[in-house]
Amino acid sequence: MKQFLLFVLLLAGIPAALHAQQPTISGTVKDINGALPGASVVEKGQPANGVIADPSGRFKLTLKGSSHTIIVKLIGFTAQELDVAGKSSVDIVLQPSSQGLDEVVVVGFNATKRITNTGAVSAVSGAEIRNVPTANVQNALMGKLPGFVSQQRSGQPGRDASDFLYVV
Repeated sequence: MKQFLLFVLLLAGIPAALHAQQPTISGTVKDINGALPGASVVEKGQPANGVIADPSGRFKLTLKGSSHTIIVKLIGFTAQELDVAGKSSVDIVLQPSSQGLDEVVVVGFNATKRITNTGAVSAVSGAEIRNVPTANVQNALMGKLPGFVSQQRSGQPGRDASDFLYVV
């Protein structure tokens, strides 16, 4: 009976020991001006294991591979690789990089180089969107892009999102 009880206790302790082998890294991503929300933090060699920094730049990632290296990226900043072996918390300061930002065109859910783009592209500056007093981007784009149709289907309080259709 004692051997059976010892066996059950050992069996119950194995998942806890396996879980302890996966280190968790937490930290903040910032630049010289402060926090950088939306930065991606990915484990090197494990592209499916990643997180996005929250609005205050904080992240928490459980490492699943054996590289103990994370890659931190954000558009407009130079990507950084950090060795986090033996660390549980890191503070990452990204350096700005404006190289090549004017050469990329974002098309819906894809990106293409300006030179190879064969279709029509419409552009709205951030300043134009910021000047529109609305709670969401769909309503701010209404009337600013040719072929972009946006319809407010409800007057219900709190339902400020409009349905949109982009006609080519």
